[in-house]
Amino acid sequence: MKYLLVLGFAILGATMSFAENPHDFTNVDSREKAIKLVGEGKLVPLLLFPAEFGGEEIPQNTVYVPPETKDIQAQIIGTLIKFVEDGLIDNLKAEPAINKTPNLKSNNPARITEQDGCSI
Repeated sequence: MKYLLVLGFAILGATMSFAENPHDFTNVDSREKAIKLVGEGKLVPLLLFPAEFGGEEIPQNTVYVPPETKDIQAQIIGTLIKFVEDGLIDNLKAEPAINKTPNLKSNNPARITEQDGCSI
């Protein structure tokens, strides 16, 4: 199951990198700039740990992404929920590792470590 989750995030990354109209947000270096782009419809807030799995709407769990990314996340979440309902996943943990580099202005996870268990 871990491989399916990793595959899902890999597909998410590949989809964004091969988009026909790639976005350039290199100048967005603060939450305020991201929120301004939300107002313009260029970005939307997305929870790293989705509400469906207990994620909270707090700044440390929120990133700002192009709108189409939210649809991709919804597909991945739907797949995980179906796997749980079908009994293919009976235990899944994901823990963020926050990058504490002093010069980095971000509290976004540097990586996510998942531990899974399934009854198969």
